[in-house]
Amino acid sequence: MKKATVYIVLFSLVFSSCKKENESTIINNDNIIYTKLLPNIEVTSVDSLIPHGSGCGDIPSPSDSTASVSIDINNDGAIDYILTCSSWYNFVSASGPCVNYNTNILISGTSNENQIAVTGNYNVVNLLGLDNTVDSNRTWTQGGTLMSSSVVAPFSYNFSGNKYIGVRIKNGQLDNFGWIYLNKTGYKITIISYAINLSGNNAISTGQIE
Repeated sequence: MKKATVYIVLFSLVFSSCKKENESTIINNDNIIYTKLLPNIEVTSVDSLIPHGSGCGDIPSPSDSTASVSIDINNDGAIDYILTCSSWYNFVSASGPCVNYNTNILISGTSNENQIAVTGNYNVVNLLGLDNTVDSNRTWTQGGTLMSSSVVAPFSYNFSGNKYIGVRIKNGQLDNFGWIYLNKTGYKITIISYAINLSGNNAISTGQIE
């Protein structure tokens, strides 16, 4: 009887230790700072489109303007990213005067440690959907293009609607991955929310807030 009791105690101890080990594997080690902007932040360099006097089409107004917004994604009091909208006049054609009016939207890190996920040969921002993984497997650079419309540029680029963009802040040997959720309607960008994973080298999914 005493021997049976010993076996039961030993079995209980083994079962208990296994259960604790299994539980430890599902602990979430992510440390995510999530910011929902209320109200949302809007930025644009174009107030309206007006018909050009030549009849070539509509042109942005004002024709020379720049507006920007700063993003402190980890809420440490330092600016991490700047999103800039620009419109400008650059004469290249008298016969087709509408092509003289240019616009672009860029996002860039305030240092080489603050980077944007891009794609293609021209550092176009990699636009992501919900639940896409942001990690070291993406292509990273300090700045990227969200919109480009210029006759002298080697490419043009535009999009509309709600999208996520991936970001990375390098901290020594560790990388903090995050996302910015925004909307583009015409020439206007609306920043809705953003988040960053402060657990070094841990990936984050777009839309993940905890």
